[in-house]
Amino acid sequence: MKKVSSSFMNNLRYVCLIFVVTFGLITIIGSGGGGGGGGGSGNNTGDTSSGLITIVFPTSESSYTEYCNSLDLSGEAFISPTWSRCCTGFAEDTGVTVTWENKTTGESGNASQHVDICYFFMTPHLCDHTWDASVPLTLGDNLIVVTASDPAGKTGKDSITVAKPEYTYCISGKVTNMNGQPLGTFVSDIDLHLSGENIDEDAIVYADGSYGIACIPNGSYTLTPTSPMDYTFEPEYHTIVINGSDVSEINFVADRYFISGRVKDENDIGISNVRIDFSSNDSIIFHVYTHAIDKGYYKVVVPNGTYTFTPLYIDFYPHYIFTPENATVTVNDEDVINVNFLAKLN
Repeated sequence: MKKVSSSFMNNLRYVCLIFVVTFGLITIIGSGGGGGGGGGSGNNTGDTSSGLITIVFPTSESSYTEYCNSLDLSGEAFISPTWSRCCTGFAEDTGVTVTWENKTTGESGNASQHVDICYFFMTPHLCDHTWDASVPLTLGDNLIVVTASDPAGKTGKDSITVAKPEYTYCISGKVTNMNGQPLGTFVSDIDLHLSGENIDEDAIVYADGSYGIACIPNGSYTLTPTSPMDYTFEPEYHTIVINGSDVSEINFVADRYFISGRVKDENDIGISNVRIDFSSNDSIIFHVYTHAIDKGYYKVVVPNGTYTFTPLYIDFYPHYIFTPENATVTVNDEDVINVNFLAKLN
């Protein structure tokens, strides 16, 4: 989720604080529970109290153009001055419910809400009440209204008209090795690059080897795997034509092999969060981290070649000395296992 501005809320949270200075003492004589949203986009629809909720992302303007089939919206909302409580850290403490409705399609739902806990003279209070929602769109203009309300009947609305000029679709598939094992993030540095008319973007390959590229209009595209390593893919690229529907099973296979091992201490307990750098010709080309769930194990996928593995513990404490300091491995048409390291406290 993209970060929304909270400058207005940071200012507003102190509006209700009135200070009286008497004999050098500062006494707070009034404080309400309300913290406001941002300054509004000037297109509130049916407000009973202006500015109680605002749409900030992707714009605070009254209109926006989106090619995807849904749009992520986010913004700021007030904190109820009569109901709010402090402080569990959950948005329910605000006493406010945020909902959205696409007036064009009739679809509606609840937004996700978030609130922070701030401190004033060591006293906690709620601040920075934000919300976000993913709203499905239809072709043409979509009037979306977001509403914030509390149990006392205090209500604010903000709205935005989202123009969706054409239908868009999704390209998906998998990247695996010749044995069907996924070559995704955490074990490889493979990305996919999609190019075509008005399209030039990269896609991440997830841990299970899958990928998906959304919001693509009709047209002809080229999808190419990329990596700083010397992978060879079959095919080298795909030419894809989108014509009124999603395209799936656009797959790539690389004839590549796994190197795996474990980092453990003297009690045979795996150590997580150890960074394993691997290099070729004295140049670091990739790194992975040992897993917490998998008890210190790691795995990478590489082409044939010779590589040097070096463990580094990245947390501040404890400090480990690794044996060996590094390990050199040659891959020749098969996986290499048990490239292990012993960690001793320094």
